[in-house]
Amino acid sequence: MVDTAIVDDSNLGRLSYTGTWQDGGAAPFEWDGTTHGSQTTGSQVTFQFNGGSLLIWLNDTSFLIPLSGTQVEVYGTIGPTGDVLPTSTYLLDSASILTYVAANVSATTYQNQFYQSPVLQDGSHTLVITVTSQGYYWLDYLLYTPSSNNLASAPISSSSSLSSSSSTSSALSATSSAGSAASSTSSCPHANGSQSSSIPVGAIAGGVVGGFILGALLIAGLLYCWKRNPTGTSKENRGALESPGKSLYPIDNFVWTPKQSILQNFGHCQQTHKLRPLSLILIPQKSIRQPRQDLYQHTIPSH
Repeated sequence: MVDTAIVDDSNLGRLSYTGTWQDGGAAPFEWDGTTHGSQTTGSQVTFQFNGGSLLIWLNDTSFLIPLSGTQVEVYGTIGPTGDVLPTSTYLLDSASILTYVAANVSATTYQNQFYQSPVLQDGSHTLVITVTSQGYYWLDYLLYTPSSNNLASAPISSSSSLSSSSSTSSALSATSSAGSAASSTSSCPHANGSQSSSIPVGAIAGGVVGGFILGALLIAGLLYCWKRNPTGTSKENRGALESPGKSLYPIDNFVWTPKQSILQNFGHCQQTHKLRPLSLILIPQKSIRQPRQDLYQHTIPSH
Protein backbone atom coordinates (compact mmCIF):
# COMPACT_ATOMS: atom_id res chain seq x y z
CA MET A 1 0.00 0.00 0.00
CA VAL A 2 1.38 3.39 -1.04
CA ASP A 3 1.51 6.19 1.51
CA THR A 4 -1.33 8.69 1.52
CA ALA A 5 -0.52 12.37 1.88
CA ILE A 6 -2.62 14.93 3.70
CA VAL A 7 -3.02 18.56 2.67
CA ASP A 8 -4.33 20.87 5.37
CA ASP A 9 -6.65 23.74 4.54
CA SER A 10 -4.00 26.18 5.75
CA ASN A 11 -1.43 24.96 3.19
CA LEU A 12 -1.57 27.92 0.83
CA GLY A 13 1.31 26.47 -1.20
CA ARG A 14 -0.90 23.60 -2.37
CA LEU A 15 -4.37 25.14 -2.21
CA SER A 16 -5.50 28.24 -4.10
CA TYR A 17 -8.49 30.17 -2.64
CA THR A 18 -10.64 32.60 -4.60
CA GLY A 19 -13.72 34.49 -3.41
CA THR A 20 -14.54 35.17 0.25
CA TRP A 21 -13.10 32.88 2.89
CA GLN A 22 -12.56 33.12 6.62
CA ASP A 23 -10.34 31.22 9.00
CA GLY A 24 -11.79 28.88 11.60
CA GLY A 25 -10.83 25.81 13.54
CA ALA A 26 -11.52 23.79 16.66
CA ALA A 27 -8.58 21.82 18.04
CA PRO A 28 -8.24 18.94 18.50
CA PHE A 29 -11.30 17.91 16.50
CA GLU A 30 -10.02 19.35 13.21
CA TRP A 31 -6.73 18.63 11.50
CA ASP A 32 -4.07 21.03 12.74
CA GLY A 33 -6.85 22.90 14.53
CA THR A 34 -7.71 24.97 11.41
CA THR A 35 -10.46 25.24 8.79
CA HIS A 36 -11.41 27.58 5.95
CA GLY A 37 -15.07 28.57 5.71
CA SER A 38 -17.24 30.41 3.23
CA GLN A 39 -20.93 31.15 2.72
CA THR A 40 -20.42 33.12 -0.46
CA THR A 41 -21.71 31.45 -3.58
CA GLY A 42 -18.99 31.07 -6.19
CA SER A 43 -16.03 30.91 -3.74
CA GLN A 44 -13.56 28.27 -4.92
CA VAL A 45 -10.60 26.15 -3.87
CA THR A 46 -8.23 24.67 -6.48
CA PHE A 47 -5.95 21.72 -5.78
CA GLN A 48 -3.40 20.37 -8.28
CA PHE A 49 -1.48 17.14 -7.67
CA ASN A 50 0.46 14.36 -9.37
CA GLY A 51 -0.53 10.88 -8.30
CA GLY A 52 -0.72 7.25 -9.21
CA SER A 53 2.90 6.15 -9.84
CA LEU A 54 5.47 4.17 -7.92
CA LEU A 55 9.21 4.44 -8.59
CA ILE A 56 11.24 1.30 -7.82
CA TRP A 57 15.04 1.00 -8.05
CA LEU A 58 16.63 -2.40 -8.79
CA ASN A 59 20.35 -2.79 -9.49
CA ASP A 60 20.71 0.92 -10.33
CA THR A 61 17.75 0.70 -12.73
CA SER A 62 14.48 2.51 -12.06
CA PHE A 63 11.02 1.22 -12.94
CA LEU A 64 7.95 3.49 -13.00
CA ILE A 65 4.87 1.42 -12.21
CA PRO A 66 1.39 2.96 -12.66
CA LEU A 67 -0.82 2.42 -9.64
CA SER A 68 -4.50 1.63 -9.71
CA GLY A 69 -6.86 2.91 -7.02
CA THR A 70 -5.34 6.39 -6.77
CA GLN A 71 -7.94 8.77 -5.37
CA VAL A 72 -8.39 12.20 -3.81
CA GLU A 73 -10.72 12.82 -0.89
CA VAL A 74 -12.08 15.99 0.73
CA TYR A 75 -13.07 16.31 4.40
CA GLY A 76 -14.68 19.12 6.32
CA THR A 77 -16.85 20.30 9.19
CA ILE A 78 -20.62 20.72 9.23
CA GLY A 79 -22.06 23.22 11.70
CA PRO A 80 -25.69 23.66 12.72
CA THR A 81 -27.29 24.29 9.34
CA GLY A 82 -30.54 25.95 10.19
CA ASP A 83 -32.68 26.69 7.15
CA VAL A 84 -29.86 26.77 4.57
CA LEU A 85 -27.94 23.59 3.85
CA PRO A 86 -24.29 23.95 2.75
CA THR A 87 -23.80 22.68 -0.80
CA SER A 88 -20.68 22.41 -2.93
CA THR A 89 -19.53 21.02 -6.28
CA TYR A 90 -16.34 19.10 -7.14
CA LEU A 91 -14.90 19.31 -10.65
CA LEU A 92 -12.09 16.87 -11.47
CA ASP A 93 -9.89 17.47 -14.51
CA SER A 94 -12.64 19.58 -16.11
CA ALA A 95 -14.47 16.35 -16.90
CA SER A 96 -16.66 15.07 -14.09
CA ILE A 97 -18.58 17.13 -11.54
CA LEU A 98 -20.23 16.01 -8.32
CA THR A 99 -22.54 17.97 -6.00
CA TYR A 100 -22.53 17.50 -2.22
CA VAL A 101 -25.33 18.64 0.07
CA ALA A 102 -24.55 18.65 3.78
CA ALA A 103 -26.85 16.95 6.22
CA ASN A 104 -29.14 18.96 8.47
CA VAL A 105 -27.55 18.72 11.93
CA SER A 106 -28.25 20.45 15.22
CA ALA A 107 -24.70 20.08 16.55
CA THR A 108 -21.33 20.45 14.87
CA THR A 109 -19.86 17.29 13.34
CA TYR A 110 -16.28 16.79 12.19
CA GLN A 111 -14.37 14.75 9.60
CA ASN A 112 -17.29 14.55 7.22
CA GLN A 113 -16.32 13.22 3.81
CA PHE A 114 -17.49 15.72 1.22
CA TYR A 115 -15.97 14.08 -1.84
CA GLN A 116 -14.13 10.97 -3.07
CA SER A 117 -12.84 10.79 -6.61
CA PRO A 118 -13.04 7.74 -8.87
CA VAL A 119 -9.96 5.72 -9.77
CA LEU A 120 -7.31 7.97 -11.33
CA GLN A 121 -4.52 7.20 -13.75
CA ASP A 122 -0.93 8.30 -13.34
CA GLY A 123 -0.39 11.94 -14.20
CA SER A 124 -1.32 15.50 -13.25
CA HIS A 125 -4.80 16.17 -11.89
CA THR A 126 -6.79 19.28 -10.88
CA LEU A 127 -9.69 19.43 -8.45
CA VAL A 128 -11.84 22.56 -8.17
CA ILE A 129 -14.22 22.97 -5.21
CA THR A 130 -17.01 25.56 -5.53
CA VAL A 131 -19.42 26.80 -2.84
CA THR A 132 -22.93 26.84 -4.31
CA SER A 133 -25.10 27.99 -1.39
CA GLN A 134 -25.16 30.49 1.45
CA GLY A 135 -24.84 27.79 4.06
CA TYR A 136 -21.43 27.79 5.73
CA TYR A 137 -18.99 25.46 3.98
CA TRP A 138 -15.98 24.50 6.15
CA LEU A 139 -12.96 22.83 4.50
CA ASP A 140 -10.63 20.91 6.82
CA TYR A 141 -8.18 18.80 4.74
CA LEU A 142 -7.66 16.68 1.60
CA LEU A 143 -6.16 13.20 1.18
CA TYR A 144 -4.44 11.90 -1.94
CA THR A 145 -1.78 9.44 -3.13
CA PRO A 146 1.26 11.40 -4.32
CA SER A 147 3.65 10.34 -7.06
CA SER A 148 7.13 9.08 -6.23
CA ASN A 149 8.59 12.52 -7.02
CA ASN A 150 6.40 14.28 -4.44
CA LEU A 151 6.29 11.53 -1.83
CA ALA A 152 9.35 12.69 0.11
CA SER A 153 8.03 16.22 0.67
CA ALA A 154 4.36 15.41 1.20
CA PRO A 155 2.96 14.97 4.73
CA ILE A 156 2.32 11.26 5.17
CA SER A 157 -0.84 10.11 6.89
CA SER A 158 -0.36 6.33 6.87
CA SER A 159 2.51 3.85 6.70
CA SER A 160 3.53 1.99 3.55
CA SER A 161 3.98 -1.76 3.30
CA LEU A 162 7.13 -1.14 1.23
CA SER A 163 8.90 0.52 4.17
CA SER A 164 9.23 -0.32 7.84
CA SER A 165 6.22 0.80 9.79
CA SER A 166 7.80 2.21 12.91
CA SER A 167 5.07 4.74 13.59
CA THR A 168 1.28 4.57 13.85
CA SER A 169 -1.49 7.10 13.47
CA SER A 170 -4.39 7.91 15.74
CA ALA A 171 -7.75 8.57 14.12
CA LEU A 172 -9.41 11.98 14.13
CA SER A 173 -12.71 10.29 14.80
CA ALA A 174 -11.42 8.95 18.11
CA THR A 175 -10.37 12.47 19.08
CA SER A 176 -13.57 14.17 18.12
CA SER A 177 -15.79 11.61 19.85
CA ALA A 178 -14.50 12.82 23.22
CA GLY A 179 -16.11 16.22 22.77
CA SER A 180 -19.02 15.69 20.39
CA ALA A 181 -20.61 13.20 18.01
CA ALA A 182 -18.63 12.81 14.80
CA SER A 183 -19.64 11.56 11.38
CA SER A 184 -19.26 7.81 11.02
CA THR A 185 -18.75 7.89 7.25
CA SER A 186 -14.95 8.20 7.37
CA SER A 187 -11.91 8.64 9.56
CA CYS A 188 -8.52 10.16 8.96
CA PRO A 189 -5.23 9.86 10.83
CA HIS A 190 -4.70 12.98 12.85
CA ALA A 191 -1.09 12.70 13.88
CA ASN A 192 1.82 10.34 13.56
CA GLY A 193 3.50 9.10 16.70
CA SER A 194 5.87 6.33 17.63
CA GLN A 195 4.82 3.57 19.93
CA SER A 196 6.95 2.49 22.83
CA SER A 197 6.59 -0.26 25.41
CA SER A 198 7.96 -0.29 28.92
CA ILE A 199 7.95 -2.70 31.81
CA PRO A 200 5.99 -1.40 34.82
CA VAL A 201 8.20 -0.36 37.72
CA GLY A 202 5.91 -2.23 40.13
CA ALA A 203 6.51 -5.49 38.28
CA ILE A 204 10.30 -5.04 38.52
CA ALA A 205 10.15 -4.22 42.25
CA GLY A 206 7.83 -7.15 42.91
CA GLY A 207 10.16 -9.52 41.09
CA VAL A 208 13.19 -8.33 43.09
CA VAL A 209 11.39 -8.63 46.45
CA GLY A 210 9.95 -12.03 45.53
CA GLY A 211 13.38 -13.32 44.54
CA PHE A 212 14.90 -12.07 47.79
CA ILE A 213 12.19 -13.73 49.90
CA LEU A 214 12.52 -17.00 47.98
CA GLY A 215 16.28 -17.00 48.49
CA ALA A 216 15.91 -16.31 52.23
CA LEU A 217 13.40 -19.16 52.63
CA LEU A 218 15.72 -21.53 50.77
CA ILE A 219 18.68 -20.66 53.01
CA ALA A 220 16.56 -21.01 56.17
CA GLY A 221 15.37 -24.44 55.01
CA LEU A 222 18.91 -25.64 54.39
CA LEU A 223 20.04 -24.46 57.84
CA TYR A 224 17.07 -26.20 59.48
CA CYS A 225 17.81 -29.48 57.72
CA TRP A 226 21.47 -29.26 58.63
CA LYS A 227 20.66 -28.80 62.33
CA ARG A 228 18.15 -31.69 62.27
CA ASN A 229 20.53 -34.07 60.44
CA PRO A 230 20.31 -37.45 62.30
CA THR A 231 23.82 -38.46 61.27
CA GLY A 232 25.34 -35.49 63.00
CA THR A 233 26.88 -35.76 66.47
CA SER A 234 25.38 -33.55 69.16
CA LYS A 235 27.35 -31.74 71.81
CA GLU A 236 26.23 -34.19 74.53
CA ASN A 237 27.22 -37.21 72.46
CA ARG A 238 30.58 -35.69 71.65
CA GLY A 239 31.13 -35.09 75.35
CA ALA A 240 30.28 -38.68 76.15
CA LEU A 241 32.66 -40.01 73.54
CA GLU A 242 35.50 -37.73 74.55
CA SER A 243 35.13 -38.34 78.33
CA PRO A 244 36.69 -41.62 79.50
CA GLY A 245 34.66 -43.82 81.79
CA LYS A 246 31.28 -42.76 80.35
CA SER A 247 29.04 -44.86 78.19
CA LEU A 248 27.21 -43.39 75.25
CA TYR A 249 24.14 -45.47 76.08
CA PRO A 250 23.21 -45.94 79.75
CA ILE A 251 23.30 -49.50 81.11
CA ASP A 252 21.13 -49.86 84.21
CA ASN A 253 21.48 -52.78 86.69
CA PHE A 254 23.47 -54.88 84.28
CA VAL A 255 25.86 -57.59 85.55
CA TRP A 256 27.71 -59.62 83.05
CA THR A 257 29.03 -63.05 84.01
CA PRO A 258 30.97 -64.74 81.23
CA LYS A 259 30.29 -68.45 80.76
CA GLN A 260 32.97 -71.05 80.51
CA SER A 261 32.29 -71.60 76.81
CA ILE A 262 32.86 -67.96 76.09
CA LEU A 263 36.09 -67.98 78.03
CA GLN A 264 37.21 -71.03 76.10
CA ASN A 265 36.41 -69.35 72.79
CA PHE A 266 38.35 -66.28 73.82
CA GLY A 267 41.22 -68.47 74.86
CA HIS A 268 41.13 -70.33 71.57
CA CYS A 269 41.11 -67.06 69.65
CA GLN A 270 44.02 -65.82 71.69
CA GLN A 271 46.10 -68.92 70.93
CA THR A 272 45.21 -68.86 67.24
CA HIS A 273 45.54 -65.15 66.61
CA LYS A 274 47.82 -64.22 69.48
CA LEU A 275 45.33 -61.86 71.05
CA ARG A 276 46.27 -59.81 74.02
CA PRO A 277 44.11 -59.87 77.17
CA LEU A 278 40.96 -57.83 76.65
CA SER A 279 39.40 -55.85 79.44
CA LEU A 280 35.72 -55.07 79.34
CA ILE A 281 34.61 -52.16 81.41
CA LEU A 282 30.92 -51.51 81.89
CA ILE A 283 29.93 -48.32 83.60
CA PRO A 284 26.35 -48.31 84.88
CA GLN A 285 24.37 -45.09 84.83
CA LYS A 286 22.00 -43.86 87.47
CA SER A 287 18.68 -45.63 87.41
CA ILE A 288 15.43 -44.08 88.47
CA ARG A 289 14.22 -47.39 89.95
CA GLN A 290 17.46 -48.47 91.68
CA PRO A 291 20.46 -46.14 91.43
CA ARG A 292 23.83 -47.91 91.56
CA GLN A 293 27.38 -46.74 91.96
CA ASP A 294 29.11 -50.10 91.40
CA LEU A 295 31.78 -50.54 88.85
CA TYR A 296 32.06 -53.95 87.33
CA GLN A 297 35.29 -55.10 85.82
CA HIS A 298 36.21 -58.45 84.42
CA THR A 299 39.44 -59.47 82.84
CA ILE A 300 39.64 -62.37 80.51
CA PRO A 301 42.51 -64.62 81.71
CA SER A 302 45.25 -65.31 79.31
CA HIS A 303 46.44 -68.85 78.50
